[in-house]
Amino acid sequence: MARHLPVLLRPAAQPWAVRPAVGAIVVAVLVLGVGTVAGRPVEAGLTYFGVACAAVFVTGRHYRVRVALVGAQAAGAIIGMTIGAVLPTSTAWVVAVATVVAGLCGAIGAIGPASTAFGMMGVIGLAFTQFSRLGMPWWEPPLWYLLGSGLVLAAGLVGALHHPRRYQRAALAEVFAAAAALVRAPAGDTGVRARLARASASAREAVLGYRIRQPGTGEIDRLWTVAEATALRVASHVPDDASDAADLDRLAEEVRDGRETPTTDRRPPAQCDPMIPWVRVRDRDALLVGARLAICVGVATLVASLLHSTEHAYWIPLTVATVLRPEYGSVFARFVHRALGTVAGVLLMACTLSLTTSAWVLITVGALALGCAVLASPRLYGLSVVGITTSALVASALADPARVEPWIRLGDTALGCLVVLVLGYLVWPRHGEPDPARRTAQVAAAVAAYADLELRLPDDPRLAGARDEAYRRAHTWRNALQQRLADPPPAGPDAVAWTPVAARVEDLADAVSAAGARIRAGNDPPDDAARQEIVRAISAVGDPAVPDEALAALASVGRGGDAGAP
Repeated sequence: MARHLPVLLRPAAQPWAVRPAVGAIVVAVLVLGVGTVAGRPVEAGLTYFGVACAAVFVTGRHYRVRVALVGAQAAGAIIGMTIGAVLPTSTAWVVAVATVVAGLCGAIGAIGPASTAFGMMGVIGLAFTQFSRLGMPWWEPPLWYLLGSGLVLAAGLVGALHHPRRYQRAALAEVFAAAAALVRAPAGDTGVRARLARASASAREAVLGYRIRQPGTGEIDRLWTVAEATALRVASHVPDDASDAADLDRLAEEVRDGRETPTTDRRPPAQCDPMIPWVRVRDRDALLVGARLAICVGVATLVASLLHSTEHAYWIPLTVATVLRPEYGSVFARFVHRALGTVAGVLLMACTLSLTTSAWVLITVGALALGCAVLASPRLYGLSVVGITTSALVASALADPARVEPWIRLGDTALGCLVVLVLGYLVWPRHGEPDPARRTAQVAAAVAAYADLELRLPDDPRLAGARDEAYRRAHTWRNALQQRLADPPPAGPDAVAWTPVAARVEDLADAVSAAGARIRAGNDPPDDAARQEIVRAISAVGDPAVPDEALAALASVGRGGDAGAP
């Protein structure tokens, strides 16, 4: 365990969320201050609950994506809070409802980022009202929560009045900058290739994520078309590509500053993904995530029910819900960060209460703690947990400082982490990690389907969707493996062994794109037998001897009559 800690606690290469942190501090002071002056600490605490849960979803994303994520988490929390308030409160009912809701939320969370926020907050909202007897009508707590989330969203959208395209331009500029870095990089530099993959995924979310209308001829849409084509061309090493690193760097700066003149690309405009791709819920891994979350939340809720007199018992299932979300990265890493961050937050709050119980001092500490949580959320989850724990305890202390016992919060978090560690990690098959051979085969199948359409003439109307699915699966799988490199066995060793294979799958997708470019340039496509052999070789990517065969076959596509081809 000790040898994994330095890697697990290493900050991510992401910028600090400074503006969202400042907005969270302002909103927190407003909510807690008004509640204290008005003598309504319970209502202020519920509103602050909405503020704290929504604040991390407005960091570094385009404004439309912020609306989708904050709205999804609010919807999940409100539904969960309502279910917890209106259903019977016997132990059997409480445990059964928590288990069913967690199972559904876990499977739904596999759809995408917004659905993950919905699923996690659905479990948390349910636990909150199951164990916090507020003495209010069932409909009142969700309204206060919605008010808090709405205030955070409003603060997060202020920038749209001055620079509505800022985040889209920054994401698109990073695509060109990453492409320039790849042009400069020596052959085989997988780190730079991974940077381009991340940049392309971020730009796609910024431009097309949660969008109702299909792309048209607007400035940002045309820039995305050029950026996507540039990324494919550079990553695929298309023959006769004249991409110059200095030109790409200059274009990145122009895009970021809004000084570029978008050109028309020959590729058709991209298509938006479905708003809710329900088909992903039926995936085996999604169903297993739902089952795992259901069992762990059910057990955590049972433990919390036995401790119902404890002030913060709902933090036991809350801890399970926040840690046991594989969509947010390594479960083991989040377990470590949650445990250490909670200890630090409890110690900080205990020291504060030992010095003073002044409401305005507590409000200041709580607001700064929430700002710290938002500031650190893109870089270090553990530091974010310190702020979340401290700010949550402050909200409780404002109502009655004498009833706040930080060590109870520490004990409940420890129980939640113990449930995750034992049931969701140690005894769960493969520690809850997907079988790498099966997942690689699924990704390879998507790349093979893309190859089957790309290596034909004329272009098939399904080609754009197949290309997007192939690259989405390849990048997601490689990113998931890289997040688990520091995990203990079997996840860590499996990630080390399979990351090169995942990188090779990305190479295969790039090789398919390059072959398609040669065909569109006028070279002959492979005949049916050759194309089917290539598709078969890609599908067998799990065999270490096969990828080279597939790459060699793709490299020969479109070169039969081109003696000067490199």
